[in-house]
Amino acid sequence: MKLVEILPIENVKVPLEGKTKDEIITELVDIISFSNPLIDKNLVLKSVIDREKTMSTGIGKGIAIPHAKSKGVNEIATALGIAPDGIDFDALDSQPVYLFFLIAAPEGPAGPHLHCLSKISRLLNHDGYREKLLNCSSAKEALRLVEEGEREILK
Repeated sequence: MKLVEILPIENVKVPLEGKTKDEIITELVDIISFSNPLIDKNLVLKSVIDREKTMSTGIGKGIAIPHAKSKGVNEIATALGIAPDGIDFDALDSQPVYLFFLIAAPEGPAGPHLHCLSKISRLLNHDGYREKLLNCSSAKEALRLVEEGEREILK
């Protein structure tokens, strides 16, 4: 599975409007539910917020990957958002978060969900790449960088 295959341009938002952790999560869930009317927005939102309560998905280095398995989706749905000013997301390193990847996966086997999470984590672990993505000024540019990163970093 390639990230660009599960991340349509309408699911990329630059910049995000939310100013708090809950606003960002809600905005990202709204994005995926708007682009796919089969998604049950309320179920997905509850699943992501419940997952976030167990441990922050702010993994450090300005990155958060809110994710959850949910009855509200029947296939993996993703969104990417950039908050240039940074958001307090209770990250593990206590630093603001700028890059957000949301993953909503159907309940059932964890394989696809974990594979997607792993790809995103490996991609964003590259300092130079992460900086380029943070400096994107449009959804089109961000999606182009995701495609480029998959091709060059995740070979």
